[in-house]
Amino acid sequence: ALAAALEAQPDSTAALSRFADLSAREQDWEAAEQAWVRLARLLTSPEEQREVYARLGQLYSINSVNLSRAELAFKEVLKRAPGDVATLEHLVDVYRRQNDAPHAIDIVQQLAVEARDPAGKRARLIELASIHESPGHDTRKAEQVLEGARREFPTDVAVLRALAEFYIRHKQMPAVHI
Repeated sequence: ALAAALEAQPDSTAALSRFADLSAREQDWEAAEQAWVRLARLLTSPEEQREVYARLGQLYSINSVNLSRAELAFKEVLKRAPGDVATLEHLVDVYRRQNDAPHAIDIVQQLAVEARDPAGKRARLIELASIHESPGHDTRKAEQVLEGARREFPTDVAVLRALAEFYIRHKQMPAVHI
């Protein structure tokens, strides 16, 4: 019925939206993608476009795994909702999966600076150290981030655990004992 409605009115945003949702529920990712792409072009409200691009980003990052398209879709969301934390987190995940540490680092640093509470900032700093420590990157910088977090949050168990685990991974037992 939706296909017939779209044949009669190919620019019907209501029919396209329902068709995309139905396709996604049926796990027909190609049909959902095509419908959401068409829908993004037809919608005029930035909020509606943001929602469609977020769905496309999820589709590309999880269901039909096309990380470069996921990156573009999430960037489109950020054009319409700058600073959206959930989208920035998705983008960090995409960059990490693409082994693009510099971009992931930039975003996590931004999230750490903008963290609203100490727990959020600690989590971001630990994540930042993890990105720095990933293979082929700067383990010294990872240690500096963790040491900075320890100085800022000297009694935080999560920070101390992350620092101890870092030293264990790098076989620095005297540092672990300290």
